[in-house]
Amino acid sequence: MNEVAVLGMGWISSKIYIPYFSQRQDITKIHVFEPDTNVLLTENLYIADSILDIALNNNISMVIIASPNNVHFQQMQLLIEHGKTVICEKPFCTSLADVQLFKKLYQNCNNIYFSTPFRFREEILFLKNRFATIKNIYKINARWLRKTGIPTNNWRLDSCLAGGGVLIDLGPHMLDILFWLLGTLKFDFYKSFSSNRNMQNSNNFSTWYNSNPESIVSSSNIEDTIDIYFNTNETICNVELAWSSAIDGDIVEFEFLTENEYIKLSTIFGFSCDTNILNANVSCFTSNGNIKNEFDITSRTDCYYKMLDSYTEAIFDARYRGGMNTSASVAAMELICKLYSAQARNTDNVF
Repeated sequence: MNEVAVLGMGWISSKIYIPYFSQRQDITKIHVFEPDTNVLLTENLYIADSILDIALNNNISMVIIASPNNVHFQQMQLLIEHGKTVICEKPFCTSLADVQLFKKLYQNCNNIYFSTPFRFREEILFLKNRFATIKNIYKINARWLRKTGIPTNNWRLDSCLAGGGVLIDLGPHMLDILFWLLGTLKFDFYKSFSSNRNMQNSNNFSTWYNSNPESIVSSSNIEDTIDIYFNTNETICNVELAWSSAIDGDIVEFEFLTENEYIKLSTIFGFSCDTNILNANVSCFTSNGNIKNEFDITSRTDCYYKMLDSYTEAIFDARYRGGMNTSASVAAMELICKLYSAQARNTDNVF
């Protein structure tokens, strides 16, 4: 039998991790560490006094890191040093120095898994299979745009705690998908243009978690909108990310252009209900005609549960101790941190 621990009892833990592990018959105890005493905890959870207590508990084999962004990497280091297997929420770090340290120490570590639920979406898996035969992609356009999605939990608007704005929030997912689909980890040229104008209007803030946007007073200089340009293996990539934008509803799109084919995916990631998209659609346009494939996205938790099924099988079953290939996620964070570093040096455009 197995015991697990969860660090941080925010929305993703209460929505995904606690319900998932609670329904598994092979999990005997769920330990949690949450320093915020205002967070309500259910009776079936075992409260830890510190992260060190969890690290030293030999009965705990797996730990979920779902705390504020700025402590992810140091918590992961502590737990790995004590022999734990971790599943870390994105981003796994917030600095380029930590990315380089991860590559030096942990690139081939079998005890580290990153939260990559959208790799387990049916429409993304469909694209992955198509990419086995697609050649010479010369242009990619990708976007994750929200209508009114600026976070209202204050630590996400604090660059010291969050590490940045929309780029470090949505970017790890979008860039991980791109690097994973392309099977490449290199990027040459990179540039970004960002803005935080939408934060000046409380109507652009989300109303998730029963929060009150009117109570948020943001003097933050983190970005709520960003356009990213980079080049990888002669493929030009443009990624647009926005917490708030003048659209009818939230949307995620990918466009792939080759000499002979145009492929477009329209879907929605996460749990947004402010969207007009009811199903994911992959459209393939060629000289021989058009093909459209539709995928049900009614259940937003399915991909998270499939991810956790896959990870826990690998972690708990001795036959599958191969670990996760973290390379695409690491490449995504390296690009994100380099973009932030370029902004800090004023070599990118911020307006």
